[in-house]
Amino acid sequence: MTSVTCRLVAFEYESAMVLEVSETTGWVWNIHKIIKTSRQIFGAAIDDRLMDENPLAGVKAPEEITTERDFEITRELAEKLIAVASPKFQLILALARYGGLRCPSELIGLRWSEVLWDQDRFIVHSPKTEHCGKARRVVPLFPELQVHLMRAQEIAPDGTD
Repeated sequence: MTSVTCRLVAFEYESAMVLEVSETTGWVWNIHKIIKTSRQIFGAAIDDRLMDENPLAGVKAPEEITTERDFEITRELAEKLIAVASPKFQLILALARYGGLRCPSELIGLRWSEVLWDQDRFIVHSPKTEHCGKARRVVPLFPELQVHLMRAQEIAPDGTD
């Protein structure tokens, strides 16, 4: 591909994306992701010596962050959701809301043996941050969460970790 062709492809691509953003609401994130991924693909092609330059190198992606769909889950709403959920989902919602756990990745690694009742803390294994040296973290066991953990432990089969 010549550099003139690469620039033309980039210009056409950028024009199409801007048109899509301006005519369609809710597509900004998708276009951001498409451009970002495409840049990576072209970058890999350059690394593999299949191309000389990245046709999307100068293409600016629209902002990924949008506040249009932001919605705050207040303490009151969280309590209402927890109240109508099954016991299993009550614990999941409480761990997410009051413990700040990521679902489902951080829920999977929880162990009863790592709930430090006497210290009001528990250990969370975090696959998301494992690669940067933070494989686990200690989370405070707030009273709002402690109630749900105690209830779950009561109904858990004996010998379960």
